[in-house]
Amino acid sequence: MNYIFLIWTLLPFKALAFKDSTFDPEYNFRLRNITGLPYFLYSWIGSYYNGTTTFNLEYLLDGNGNEVCRTFRNKTTTFASESILAVTKTNPDDKGKNPVQIALKSALTDFDFVHGSDMGNEERNLRWQFLSIEHVVPGYTSGSYKPYFNLSLENDLGPPYHITGASNDTGRGVKTVEMNMSSCDDPADTWWGLSFLDHGDYNPEGIPITEPIVSVMFDNQSASFSFNGWFLINNEKGDAMYGEGSIEFLGKIDPLHSDILNKGSNPSWTPTLGFGNSSMNMKFGGESKESMAVSNGVNDWLIFWPVVGLIFGVFI
Repeated sequence: MNYIFLIWTLLPFKALAFKDSTFDPEYNFRLRNITGLPYFLYSWIGSYYNGTTTFNLEYLLDGNGNEVCRTFRNKTTTFASESILAVTKTNPDDKGKNPVQIALKSALTDFDFVHGSDMGNEERNLRWQFLSIEHVVPGYTSGSYKPYFNLSLENDLGPPYHITGASNDTGRGVKTVEMNMSSCDDPADTWWGLSFLDHGDYNPEGIPITEPIVSVMFDNQSASFSFNGWFLINNEKGDAMYGEGSIEFLGKIDPLHSDILNKGSNPSWTPTLGFGNSSMNMKFGGESKESMAVSNGVNDWLIFWPVVGLIFGVFI
């Protein structure tokens, strides 16, 4: 038997096992044929962190720019929510305007992001959401990758990397917060809706609104996120108040769903999910990652090439 042909039969295993015709290294999408990633937020190459978001809301002025009623005077509302922070590779359509794209998803108490979410179900169960850029989800949505926040890198070498930014378009990048609490003239709970503001919002009372500021620090182990800005909160009775809000996230890396964050002057990642080159995310749902990264066409070739090689090896 000709051993050259036996060696030849093994070559396709290395060359084709991770082939995916939809993968373009210039873009930020992961391999489309990876299974075991039930949450659409995991569609992008980058780092994912699980943790807790804490909300602190301070009420400063009423809807007319005067002192708030006694019920809310010197009062701060604080609550926390389980969250996922995604710091991911940018898309070429962003044209280098931002070093990363950031998404923070903060859930209502009983919602499981990973195992209970299609896009419609997630929207109903979000406590709060921050997006630095319009997220175009493969197979779900289309769009223009419009940045909502202008981000910049604050340090020369990382990780850790420090990102800061501001926005004049919070209406789409930052979700409204809904809550139940008392009103000025009634101790019974009523519905309130809170929206964060920027300079572009209607402001007839001349409230000293500043642009909201975001700051993110992240590495291969953990991440912190902070958002600070003015808000307007209204209830169903017509009451309104202005105030300042501080939102902070602290979390640890989710190794199962994250790629390797590289060291350098700008954030970049070595793609690992679907490539079999990292032990931290080798399995999804009990299957090896190699088996899930193989496209349907590649499966056929993996069988075809060894058979052809053996046939020729016998007769030569």
